[in-house]
Amino acid sequence: MKKPIFTLYRNIKYLRKQNRLTTGQLAEIIEISEKKLIAAERCEDVGYLYDKHLKNICLYFKVGADMLFNERLYNG
Repeated sequence: MKKPIFTLYRNIKYLRKQNRLTTGQLAEIIEISEKKLIAAERCEDVGYLYDKHLKNICLYFKVGADMLFNERLYNG
């Protein structure tokens, strides 16, 4: 069983690509460094995203946090 945190990171990457944003653009929107966002999207480290980042993601993409953690938005 995959951990919800990895579903979260994959969903963020999916939403970013669907909205044609670069990692730099999304990093600026959610107020995190591009390097940390890239590491998160690759599921290399699970300690980079905090509540404020998740809030900004939810507001920008107009999705709920429960959707980001629990639903598989990506194909793969």
